[in-house]
Amino acid sequence: MTTFGARAGVISETFNGSSFDANTWQVNLPTKDFSPQGLSSNPSGLASNASATVSNGVANLAGRAQLVTKQVFPTPVTISGDVKITNLGGPASDPHYNNDESFTIATRTNAGYDYGFFGEVDNSILFRAQFVSNNPAHWNFSILTSNGSSTNFLASTQADPIFGAFDTIHFTVTDDGTNVSFNLAKLVNGVPSPTGAATLTATTTLAGTGNQVAFYDRESPQSDFPPHSVSLDNVNISSVPEPGTISVVAIAAFAALRRRRSN
Repeated sequence: MTTFGARAGVISETFNGSSFDANTWQVNLPTKDFSPQGLSSNPSGLASNASATVSNGVANLAGRAQLVTKQVFPTPVTISGDVKITNLGGPASDPHYNNDESFTIATRTNAGYDYGFFGEVDNSILFRAQFVSNNPAHWNFSILTSNGSSTNFLASTQADPIFGAFDTIHFTVTDDGTNVSFNLAKLVNGVPSPTGAATLTATTTLAGTGNQVAFYDRESPQSDFPPHSVSLDNVNISSVPEPGTISVVAIAAFAALRRRRSN
């Protein structure tokens, strides 16, 4: 179920239906395999493993399927929600299982895929929670920018061991056009725990490709095991004009009203 605020630029989503609200969400699925160099003979992610569905009150994203807002959210924007890894890609005997699964929120974006760079989105701000299951198992939280065939780390930290592979994590992202932040906390009995919570901050002037918000997990490298997947719930997105912008709009509206009354 999607609830819109009284003004444009607000979404509150609990995914209680049987499918994505077509007025709210756009689903992007890859149309060909990904690879590091765009070489189809050496794919790093299989397009056939990508899917996006709604079931049991959550959104399920697998194989780098993208869930993208149809509304635009110009900065400043605040995004929050709950995410949980549901599959790491196969049994522990599979070498890809011992790699990682990640969940990414992209701002200043129009989404889409760079097929020659692991299916990453281009020219966007990326807020990423990545679980690495070996050497030893841990979470990495990062803020990055994507630009063509590369990513640039703005901030990164290894999470407190309190975060387990299949814990539900509450995230909050803020982006005011220059300053960005990424807060993550483990949910305990449905409440974000202050123990082990992590907050990253950074600054960036990257203009991005648009003003949509996108969610996705990592590509799935093998067809003979279940794909990497995550579940997403309780998503809230709001884009609040700066106070100065509100004042300018209010003054313009008042002036227009005075002109109409004087005619």
